[in-house]
Amino acid sequence: MARLELSGVTVAYDGFLLSDLSFTLDGGEIVALIGKNGAGKTTTIT
Repeated sequence: MARLELSGVTVAYDGFLLSDLSFTLDGGEIVALIGKNGAGKTTTIT
């Protein structure tokens, strides 16, 4: 059973676009978001 599911999420700010983000997180899984500064890691979880 999925505990968290995102499908086709898009966030846009001036000069920044995070588009078509999709993932599923099941119970008991550990996930890390890795990327350069400004890649959208914080935007993904807020």
